[in-house]
Amino acid sequence: MTGEGPWATLIAQRIALARKRLGLDRGLPPLRTDLFRLPDGRGRQLSLF
Repeated sequence: MTGEGPWATLIAQRIALARKRLGLDRGLPPLRTDLFRLPDGRGRQLSLF
């Protein structure tokens, strides 16, 4: 949801400044897919315990 009007604009500006000040305005690093592996189940249900 996005707001409209002067209050929404003011809040959006304050959030943008806080994100920049805290270093949260950068994007995320790319996902490393080499860390994923298939389970060894060979089609059977794996045990929970």
